[in-house]
Amino acid sequence: MYLEMIRSKVKKDIVIFLHGTPLRLYRVIPLILVFVILLSYNLHAEEKVLFLDSPTDSAIEKQKVELTCRFYGLDIDHIVVEKNKLSKPLFASLIQGKPGAIIITAEALSNLDKKDISSLFINEMNIKTNILIMGLTDSIGNNNLNSWSFASIEGADKLSDNEEDTFFRISDDETDVARELAGQEFPFKDERMHYFLLAKGSRAQTIMGIRRNGQFFPNFIRLTLAKNEIFFLMNMSSHEFVGKVELQQYSDRFIELAPLLMFLRYSLKDYAWHSIRDYANFTIDDSWLIEPYGFLSYSGLLTEMDKADFHTTIAFIPWNFNRSKPQVVSLFQKAPERFSISIHGNDHDHREFYLYKKLPNGVWPEEALNKQEEKIKQAIARMEQFSKKESIPYDKVMIFPHTIAPEMTLDLLKKYDYWATVNTNNIPLGEDTHQDIEFFMRAVTLQFSNFPSVRRFPAYSLLSFDIARELFLDNPLLLYGHHDYFKNGIKEFNKIATMIKQIQPKVKWHSLGSVAKHLYLERLREEGFYEIFSFSNNILLENVHQKGATFYIRKNELSWPPIKRLLVDNKSYPFEWQGNEILIKVFLLPGESVGIQIEHKNDLDLRTVSVAKNSLRIRALRMLSDFRDLIIARTSIGQAFINMHYKNILVIILSMFIIILFSFSIIAVLLFKKNNNES
Repeated sequence: MYLEMIRSKVKKDIVIFLHGTPLRLYRVIPLILVFVILLSYNLHAEEKVLFLDSPTDSAIEKQKVELTCRFYGLDIDHIVVEKNKLSKPLFASLIQGKPGAIIITAEALSNLDKKDISSLFINEMNIKTNILIMGLTDSIGNNNLNSWSFASIEGADKLSDNEEDTFFRISDDETDVARELAGQEFPFKDERMHYFLLAKGSRAQTIMGIRRNGQFFPNFIRLTLAKNEIFFLMNMSSHEFVGKVELQQYSDRFIELAPLLMFLRYSLKDYAWHSIRDYANFTIDDSWLIEPYGFLSYSGLLTEMDKADFHTTIAFIPWNFNRSKPQVVSLFQKAPERFSISIHGNDHDHREFYLYKKLPNGVWPEEALNKQEEKIKQAIARMEQFSKKESIPYDKVMIFPHTIAPEMTLDLLKKYDYWATVNTNNIPLGEDTHQDIEFFMRAVTLQFSNFPSVRRFPAYSLLSFDIARELFLDNPLLLYGHHDYFKNGIKEFNKIATMIKQIQPKVKWHSLGSVAKHLYLERLREEGFYEIFSFSNNILLENVHQKGATFYIRKNELSWPPIKRLLVDNKSYPFEWQGNEILIKVFLLPGESVGIQIEHKNDLDLRTVSVAKNSLRIRALRMLSDFRDLIIARTSIGQAFINMHYKNILVIILSMFIIILFSFSIIAVLLFKKNNNES
């Protein structure tokens, strides 16, 4: 029975054309009559959205509604309303489903007629459903706006198109709707800058507006009417929401979707896909456990983490598994709530997880897939040795050196039961970086090898609205840097941690492993029943609700690698297949949690995997890297050389060789002088 309950309902748009004599909607006709009809359903699927548009509407409005509803896992009943008499057959079809929210375009609203509405439904408005009127412009007519808003809106106007800086600013006050976006400003430029002219003494609450030259022009507002809230949204965009874009294009255009996302999340609440809480993590790449490592002082960082309340993961190179210093090891042992370890490649051999075939004029050598498999296994073996020797746990989360690996390498991570991979780019090397806008709205994707690939951000370039956007979308906020991030002082990250806490005071700072175990979305299906969509093969499922609940967990799985077993709290547990998904059901009391882990069949035998460091080339590379970070980096000249490293690796190697040769020459001269003096 539960298999049917957890499947997302595939709904076709309900397209209804009404025929009859077009009638004008006069100012004296209150909008409440239309709302009464739409609010009189007697149904049970609160996750449904009723969307009404007209044949003359731009496709853009429909694209935005469909995209945002897919993001939240909401079904749509789509009705196309021509200019005509609203009749009983329409209501007979609508009565089959009670919407959790209603979205209607300005054109469709203009086409609706009140005849027969009053006599049928005027006394039956007894449910709460929020309504959004979208696509409004200055051409809709001041009389209509005034009537629909119960005299709260006098009319609309349009800003002139000029070169002045323009921002969409989200109100500080409407946090129940805006959530983490409250108080943020998003730069934007478009020829469609419409805004409302609010009446004196208007009851409208402004959620978002346009800021230019110190002036503020509202373009997204709400009114409270009895049990319901009516939202009004001006047209914001002339861009299509189909086709593929790159990450930066998505970031620039997010604000165009923000009002719809705010409205749907606020109206549907737990019926929309959401995370149970917001997570954040700060990762430092490359450093091994020595005090200090370049500009990084572990003891100093621990003091600052306690002050600013954040967590730091070290992206640890497995080659360093037997080099850790007791002083630093003890800090990790004593403060696991502040420090954690994840896996950073294996040897960190410049693109050791690179393309499998050599490219013409390629900068880096190719790396065969079978060699990459050996490195993935060796990384586990070395980290097991590290954990055993130092009594420090590690998380099976891979951060690839320099850039993410090709897709088939992600297959290997899944085969050997890694939990996730976290990189600046979550699109594998060699794949098209242009994706649908919806792809970028989630920081984690299963699109490649059905393995969780998670996006992270450099801490030095993150802006306030970037942070707010990611937290609002329920994405884990993953930041990273290197030891030189602290060249201006060990307190450098405190201001970022403080900013994040101001945007979301309840954010939880956890290890990358804990973040990976919470890579799942939840939504309410009906009272006491929740659906879970899991991204990771190892999750910690929590019941954060006030009552006991049954959870139906979905996890996409491919035929390769084959599943060995599924564990719930380390005990084998039955599961069912439905298509490419495995399904399980668990019941949890309030506050209870359970670990769910999928193990895959593989040939890993740690007893047969060598952890030896036999390569002189790798050893030389690691020693040069240490010399760079521990010595050269602490001088201004050295910093200049290191900056060249990211432009041309040959330049830095040659530069370091010259510095080392120069250093040895100075030492030789000093020793020669000393010997001469002694003689």
